[in-house]
Amino acid sequence: MRLPAFEPGRLHELHAAGDDRGAALAFALSMACRDSAGTILLVRGGRDGRRGRGGSAPLVLNGEGLALLGVDLARLMIVEAGPDGDRGLALLRAGLEAARCPGVAAVLIESLGRFAAYDLTASRRLALAAERTGGRVIVLRGDAEPRPGAAQTRWAVG
Repeated sequence: MRLPAFEPGRLHELHAAGDDRGAALAFALSMACRDSAGTILLVRGGRDGRRGRGGSAPLVLNGEGLALLGVDLARLMIVEAGPDGDRGLALLRAGLEAARCPGVAAVLIESLGRFAAYDLTASRRLALAAERTGGRVIVLRGDAEPRPGAAQTRWAVG
């Protein structure tokens, strides 16, 4: 059975807690690379020493492991948004600007913790940007409770 790919031009959410965040990030990156050409942009929150609710630390990426999962490293660009605590406004702004770029095939926004800036309005803006450009926007919510949003699909890993 083949899993349906994250549909292009749509917003998708993944939720994962603690030890499952690494698997969720790998899954999201491999799905972002499917059936598309162009840049894959991973926008990560600033590494300011924060930890998630379960005490989980920020994830460290391994290029060889990503390549084994089918991630084309030549297409992957990683952006570190400035630290701004649990709010995540810098993370959201960077992700939204990337989602509005027509040359970007997929934007993956990786948050850790509360991510208060990501509300219904913010998710709607991301969804509209994805529709306009035809790119995938994937929000990985690590150690956070699901809440209402404009995502076409919502996945739970774990």
